[in-house]
Amino acid sequence: TLLRLTGGLQGNLFWVGWNSAAITNGAQVTSVHHPDGSWKRISFATATDGAGCTLGSQPETINAAWSSAVTEPGSSGGGLF
Repeated sequence: TLLRLTGGLQGNLFWVGWNSAAITNGAQVTSVHHPDGSWKRISFATATDGAGCTLGSQPETINAAWSSAVTEPGSSGGGLF
């Protein structure tokens, strides 16, 4: 769903933004996900080079070397921060 906001956010609220910049090899990333609708899980990884699909010059996938937990089944679409 795409929403258009008018005005500012109230209190100490923040929205998750989107950025088209490439994630560099070695960057620390975090995944927040709800596997199969279960309780929220948080996993940590390092972005790695790999054989991902590309569209033009921009990669469509990010390869992650998990250091704490993993992305569990049913977590498709979970954010990677």
